Amino acid sequence: MRRKFIYFSAAFLVITSNSAIAADIAVPAFKAAPTGFSWSGCYIGAQGGGGVMNDSFASRNGFGGLLGGQAGCNYQLQATPVIIGLEGEGWASSISNENLVAGISDTKTSNRWDTDVDLRVGLAIIDRVMSYAKGGVAWGNYAYSGTTLTGNATLPGLLIGGGVEYAFTQTLIGRVEYDSIFDRGTVSYSGIGAFTGTESATKQVIKVGVSYLFH
Repeated sequence: MRRKFIYFSAAFLVITSNSAIAADIAVPAFKAAPTGFSWSGCYIGAQGGGGVMNDSFASRNGFGGLLGGQAGCNYQLQATPVIIGLEGEGWASSISNENLVAGISDTKTSNRWDTDVDLRVGLAIIDRVMSYAKGGVAWGNYAYSGTTLTGNATLPGLLIGGGVEYAFTQTLIGRVEYDSIFDRGTVSYSGIGAFTGTESATKQVIKVGVSYLFH
């Protein structure tokens, strides 16, 4: 009886020790590797698109294309999906309005370029997708021409917009964005009947771009 008890105890120790070793080996298999994407970092990129404009000089709706770039920095609040950032943009524009009278250009407004500085607030919807809203100050350069007058001015304004970004890789980011821009300021005209007046322009633009993110 005593011998059987010794054999049983030895077998029990072997089984429990093997189970403990197996458990130690199996535990690491349940540890998931970190896969979260961080939006924190600074970036630079290029963008293009188009837009429509209505302005007080030509009093018409016109449209055109744009091509430029963007640069900025993001910071993702620790352990949250919230991202805040600061961004600057600039682009060349071919958006223009022309008022024709009997087939002849009576007044024409050409938007030559735009630039803006904005605060962005974003939300990481899922791991690599961020939606964001933005707002800030803008400047637009305009050339004006009439039958006897010409003018050129850079008008200050406001920009409100938003978009979606997708991280293709850890560093390559794509974006689609919509912006509404309102510019208003003083323009000095030269030519026959020269005068100084206040002009305004409202633009709606859509842009598609890519950025390189430096973590």
